[in-house]
Amino acid sequence: MSMKNSILFFVISWTIGATIIFLNQSKAIVFCILSLCLVFIFLMWKAGKKMKIIFISTLLLICSIIYHNWYDSKNVSKIDSRWAESGVRVQGTIQSTIKIDGDQVSFDVRTNQPSEKLKVYIQLNTMDEKYVVGMWGRGDFIALTGVLKQPSTARNFGAFDYRNYLYYQHIHWILSVKGLENIQVTTGSYQFTFSYFLSWIDKIRDYLANQLELIFSEQHHGFMLSLLLGLRDEFDPFEFEQFSQIGLTHILAISGLHVAIFLTCCMYVLKLLGFTKEKQIYCCMCIVPFYILITGAAPSVVRAGLMAMFGLYALKKGRSKDVLNFVGLAILLMLLWNPYYLVNVSFQLSVTVTLLLILLVPMISKLLPISSTLLNGTLSVTITAQLASFPLTIFYFNQFSLLSWLANLLLVPLVQHYYFTTWISGFDS
Repeated sequence: MSMKNSILFFVISWTIGATIIFLNQSKAIVFCILSLCLVFIFLMWKAGKKMKIIFISTLLLICSIIYHNWYDSKNVSKIDSRWAESGVRVQGTIQSTIKIDGDQVSFDVRTNQPSEKLKVYIQLNTMDEKYVVGMWGRGDFIALTGVLKQPSTARNFGAFDYRNYLYYQHIHWILSVKGLENIQVTTGSYQFTFSYFLSWIDKIRDYLANQLELIFSEQHHGFMLSLLLGLRDEFDPFEFEQFSQIGLTHILAISGLHVAIFLTCCMYVLKLLGFTKEKQIYCCMCIVPFYILITGAAPSVVRAGLMAMFGLYALKKGRSKDVLNFVGLAILLMLLWNPYYLVNVSFQLSVTVTLLLILLVPMISKLLPISSTLLNGTLSVTITAQLASFPLTIFYFNQFSLLSWLANLLLVPLVQHYYFTTWISGFDS
């Protein structure tokens, strides 16, 4: 294996180091692993240049263990546990979008003193309060009084652990509030912060959602919001359950398919406007980060967006388009930015399916006795995607539909065509 083609191998070493930290919290185990790695590095150093890749991989493994141990050690609450179940008054900034579900509102707040991220739940008393909450947004200053609680843990083996889920979002406390009487919100802050920038992204997303509502009927509005913008709040729960039962929920998750079609549409429109190929590539590279943010920046779309940017850069420079290296670089950057991506189901599914599509599709395609290129390719992708997602689907969701194979084979190409024509129509209009 050459150094040029070993990026993914290095990333695997980095990922193993992160896994060791997340699966084994014992410092003694980590210390033993580090000691063994140091001995191994010394032996490889003596072995000569032929072992350079193994040497670098082992060194990355050690660096990964140290980095993730440091990162995880900083994820602690600054609020004393004695404040649990106590009434408190907090001030801070809204850090997430406002989610309204019936008479309950939820969002994240970054408090000022101490600097702590809280999950806030507000129980509304009247319908009028819902319209007031609808005026709030990310970046607004908020002061509120409520009861501080610790997130609940899993009560049964294998059940959902809400405390663990929030822990990986750097949240250790829940603030429960009743009504809006003890809440003061200052909207329209002009202090430029990252949250304020994201609030403008939210406004753009809301504008696009309103335009989709005008274009599509109420029956299809929720589906199109999920398909184009990654918004599932208005998607019918019954319809979503139907998608889940036949294994088609991945269509609703913005990922590589959506990014590829979106960029194809962008380059098509830029070409019609007379842009050169070089300018088309530059424009698309600038558009991708905004597309990631507007569609919610889920792990799957972040991974796909990073790979798209690497591919566009390689296309611009005329360099080797090694897709495996693009995957490796995307994984490494994501885990450096947020190591907790590693325990995210969306990240695991996205990376696993992508890697196996790259590695197995050419092999399966040769084994299929089908001469039609289109049918052979579609069937190869379907088989590989199902094989890749099956173990994780069973492990996390405890279900797998036998209709999933047929549904993906028949419906995914139709959705691709529908998605493509929708974006083209939108650009043309």
